[in-house]
Order: sequence, then structure tokens, then C-alpha cells
Amino acid sequence: DYQNGDTRYIYHGNDGTTMPWNDTAQLNFLNAEVREAVIQQILQVARMFPVIRFDAAMVLVKRHIQRLWYPQPGHTAGVPSRSSYAMSMEDFNKFIPEEFWREVVDRIHAEAPDTLLLAEAFWMLEGYFVRTLGMHRVYNSAFMHMLKKEDNAGYRYLIKNTLEFDAGILKRYVNFMNNPDEDTAIEQFGKGDKYFGICAMMATMPGLPMFGHGQIEGFSEKYGMEYARAYLDEHPDDELVKRHEREIFPLLKKRALFAGAENFFLYDVYTPDGTVNENVFCYSNRLGEERALVAYNNAWEQATGYAKTSVGFKTADGIEQRSLCDGLGLSNDETMFVIFRDHASEKEFIRHTSELREQGMHLVLGGYRYNVFLDFREVRPSKLMPYDKLCSHLNGSGIPCIDTAVREMSLAPLHERVTAFCSQPNLDRLLDGALGITQQRTLLSESLSGLLDFVAHEYGTLTDLPVTVPHDAVENACDYFDRALSLATMLQNPGTPSGLQKSLGILPKQKDRFNYLVLLWITIEAIERLFEQNGLVRQGIVDDLLLAKPLAGMLRENKKLKNMPAEQLVDLFACLLKIKMPVTSVKNPGKYLHENLSPFLEQNEVQHADTLLWVQNKHNKRWFRASGFNLLVSWLLFVTILHKKPAKKVLPTVAKKELKVWLEALEMTQEDAFISGYEAGTFLKHVKRS
Repeated sequence: DYQNGDTRYIYHGNDGTTMPWNDTAQLNFLNAEVREAVIQQILQVARMFPVIRFDAAMVLVKRHIQRLWYPQPGHTAGVPSRSSYAMSMEDFNKFIPEEFWREVVDRIHAEAPDTLLLAEAFWMLEGYFVRTLGMHRVYNSAFMHMLKKEDNAGYRYLIKNTLEFDAGILKRYVNFMNNPDEDTAIEQFGKGDKYFGICAMMATMPGLPMFGHGQIEGFSEKYGMEYARAYLDEHPDDELVKRHEREIFPLLKKRALFAGAENFFLYDVYTPDGTVNENVFCYSNRLGEERALVAYNNAWEQATGYAKTSVGFKTADGIEQRSLCDGLGLSNDETMFVIFRDHASEKEFIRHTSELREQGMHLVLGGYRYNVFLDFREVRPSKLMPYDKLCSHLNGSGIPCIDTAVREMSLAPLHERVTAFCSQPNLDRLLDGALGITQQRTLLSESLSGLLDFVAHEYGTLTDLPVTVPHDAVENACDYFDRALSLATMLQNPGTPSGLQKSLGILPKQKDRFNYLVLLWITIEAIERLFEQNGLVRQGIVDDLLLAKPLAGMLRENKKLKNMPAEQLVDLFACLLKIKMPVTSVKNPGKYLHENLSPFLEQNEVQHADTLLWVQNKHNKRWFRASGFNLLVSWLLFVTILHKKPAKKVLPTVAKKELKVWLEALEMTQEDAFISGYEAGTFLKHVKRS
């Protein structure tokens, strides 16, 4: 003081670990007037903001105010030069009779009850802040430090202690991998499997996950609160961002499932030699009917073992444990199987419920690898869905879709019969040119009748439903084939657009291709009509009977169809089956084609359409290829004409004059697609205007 020469020193804030915080001045919290002034400041902020974060809140806990600034006599102060300010415990408690933060929480609750109080606390005080001081949320620094150092046994011990005291404390923790006072997450955990394993834990543990600035982008520069700008010229790591999008973001969308602690259970994972593997964090959670099981190996070595029983947790009756099945809320029915999906690999698994009860969940985790098992559902085997046989066949392995695989297993005999009928050797036999017309029709009739009888019997056996073959199904199919050959002959004249001839396979160079395709179509449609007339069709026979894969495999083996993508042909047949054919003559072919093509170009409207038309979504628009479109519109025209039976049983099925109108409509539709630039939105607008 230059007026009186008095010299005084003001302490900076200090936590006793490193250099003082030179942008702060330490307040004397033994002074009640000071404490009240700080509380009033907090209340003022609370009236303006719904969330308040208290930086380094642990330094204002009574034991640390004493340790740093007013040590007991004979003790060394945490802050240099403060030992001379020693104070007895009795005197200290007179000055500050209760915890400052307890008083803050109580005042906020009374005067600003809608405020969320978030404390940054270290030194293993996280539990104390929420358990005793009543803070709404507290930084869980142990999560970052102990997992980084791979003190896995220590961190599991902390979780177990918390569960034995009060599991609700876990949901008040803020878990993080870095904050402004620490090195960045990338510097501490890298960009590999360890980072994503711990990040997956952060996203699936009770409480609140917190991402640091630049963490997702992979920035390595540590930002202080005084920074006006970044000093390093860093750019987002695209691969790191994409991996977050694949693995972490979907988990964050399920935070409601993970955030609570009421149904949170931590499990010991026992190795084959009977010891607990402390490196593996395995826990489950539930929300209503939704369940999750998470397992992460925070070590370089592979981990193998079984998770069967939870660690102890506090209940009204004392410390209890839960089995894995009870923790997941699974039934006691020994006939049931449980299906679940691994988020990391996108594979589904199936286990016998009794196996999980007796042995637990078998886990095999590579170094720093994790599983997040979701979408648990219990199923009971049946003839159509033999889950028991599939479970035995897989022997613990995962596959893309359990329900698809189990239906493929039950439908395998039907698939074999259908693909054998549609195979090139059998089609060659049915289309043998050496046979006379009558003999060829008889052979086709007998073969198709045998196929439909087998399909009806096999499916009826699987579903316990009476499935019958319509009496006129085979005759109608044979008539259909005769009319198709006649129509193809008409379309081979020079006036027919070459694009239509190419799509149908009736060009001179495409010998036999049309006969193969039309016979395949007639066979698939006959099966569709069989199911339709028995009231069994849901999405179309290709999807209902899972015929896409076996049909595509059979088509790839057909040498005479080698230039046509097998999957595209299957998509074509599946799409054509979804079109409701007119029962009377079509008065306006152009309007008919436009109306029936529109659903195929609308997003998510018709299954198989996108792959058939090679649809791509770019710049918020849907683009389709001319080749796929021309194939679809050509066959739509063809099968529609065939569907119309002639007034008398004579060929052809359509008059030349009517056929000309259809061909004109076809060219007009293809021209509209060309003018639209093969962009779905523009084409659909043109259709509506016309």
C-alpha cells in the first residue's frame, strides 16, 4: 500500500498438487460472510442458467480446506507457508460447522430447485459428493485415470463398493475420457481398439457420458480456457469420425436403456481355471422389455470365460446377487431360446435359456475388444422355426440373421425342389425341341403339378395349415406359357423396339433365353397364386419363402443366362409379383404403366425395387439406371398382356392393333424417364402432371 507502506500477500487458488492457479485469488471459507457471498453468487447464476459446473469442487470439502490452508498442529500444510496457520480440529469446526457444498445444495433446492449442480471432483471423492453432499452430478475422474492405467481390478472394486452402498450413485456420475485440465483423449487412449472399447463403456455405463472438445474429430491439442484460438492446424480424422458413427453414436441413441442403475448388474467373469478375470468389465441393464449386456476386455491379452452371477448389491434385505438370466429378466421356461445381437459385429447369436442359467454367457474377447449385446428376445422352437436345431448347428457362432437362417433351415427341402425344377438341365428337358407340342405340354403339366403338390404338402406340414393346389392352376400356367411363346413371335417383327426385344430376350442372338425366363416366371407366379389362393401371401413368395438366395444361385449356374445378373432377375420377378394385374382390358396403357411404375421409384415403397433399378441417393435425389428401368417396364408390359386371357381359346392373346398401342405407351414411358434424367422425383412429377 503506497500510502502507508503496508505490504500484504494474497494467495492464489491452489490444490496443492502443482503450481498455484495464477488467475484466481483464494477466498477464506472459514469466514461465514465469505461463504454466504459465494452462495449468493451461485444463486444469482442459478436464476439465469439451468446448469452450474463447479470447477475443482473437491478443494472446498472441509477435510481439504483444512489440509491445504489450516493444518492441524504438527501436520504439514498442503500449500507451502501455511503450516504456521495450524488450527485444532475443534477450532476449525467452530469456524465451518458443516460442509460448504451441503449448504449450497440445500439452498439451491429451496431457492432455485430446477438447477442442475455438476461438480468436478477428484481424489476419490466422487461418491462422497453425491452420497453425502447431495450434488446432482459429479465428474468420475476414476473412470478416465484407472482405465487408462489399466487398473482394472481397482476400478471394478470401486463399482462393487458403490453397488454395495447404493447403486443409485452410479447414475449421478459423469464419465469422461478427457476434460480441459487433462491431456486429450487421443493422447491418453490413442485411436485404436482401446479408445473405442472405453468409449463404448462410457456410452453404456449408468450416469452421463461427456465428450471432450475435439475428441470425436481426433484432435490432439489441449485447449485451456484462456485460449482465444487453436495453435495447431488440425483437421478431423475422417476414419475416426466414421468409426464413431458406426460404433458409438447408435449406443448414445439408447442412453435411456443405459443411464439408470435400478437394473444395473456387474458380473464376475470366471476363467476356465476358476479365477475371476479382473480385466473384463461385464454388466447388464434393462429398461422395460429392452435389455443389454456389455463386456469389455481392458487388456492386451485375450480373455475367455463365463459370466454367470453378479457381484453383490444392496437391497432392503441386505447384500444380494443375481444370476445373469435374472439380471436380464429372462424366463425360467426350459423350452425357450434367447436371441440377441452384437452391436460391434452386427451378428446375431442364439443360446438355450437353460444353458445360460447353468453355465452363464461364454465370452471370448480379444485384446481391447468389446461386445454390446442388444435386442434380446425369447423364442420357442416349432416345425417352421426350428431354433433348437439351428442353435445346435451354430454351436455358439454368430450369423447376420437368426430368423432368416432358421427359416432357411426349415424351408431347405422346398428350396431344393424349386431350384431343381428351375435348373438348366430340367428346363432343357421341358423345352426339348424334339418333343411335339402335345407331348411338351403334357410334360410341363406333369412336372409343374408335381412341384405344386410338393410345395403345398411341405409348407402345410411345416405350418400345420391345410394348403391345397387350385384345380385349374396347372392348366392356367400351361396356357400362359403357350400365349407367351405366341406373343414373343409377334414381338419379333421389325416394328418392335429393339430395347423391348433385348429386355425380353427374344433377339435372334439370344436363342433360348426368352424360353428360360418366361418358364421361370410362370413357375414362380404359379407358386405365388398357390399361396395367394390359400391366403398365405404376406410380402410376396420370393420373400415369404426366402427364395431369393437359392434362385440367384441357380440362375448363376445357368450358362444361357450368364450375361444377366442373377440377383437382378430375382428382384425383377419379386417386383412383378407385387403388381396387381388388371381383371379387364386396359383402356389407357400409358397411364397404367406410369401408375404401376411410380411405387417402385418412391423411397422405401417396394422391396427389391432399389436393387433392380440400381437406385442411388445423391444430393438429396434418387437416381435410377436406364437398364434396370427398361427391364422392369418391358416385362411389366409383357406379363400384363399375357394376364389378359383371350375371349376364345385361340392365339395370340392380343390383337395387332392393341399391341401397337401398348408399344407406343412403352416408348412414351421410356422417353419420360429419359427426359427426367433418370431422376425419380422429376419422373414422378411428370407422371402426376400427365
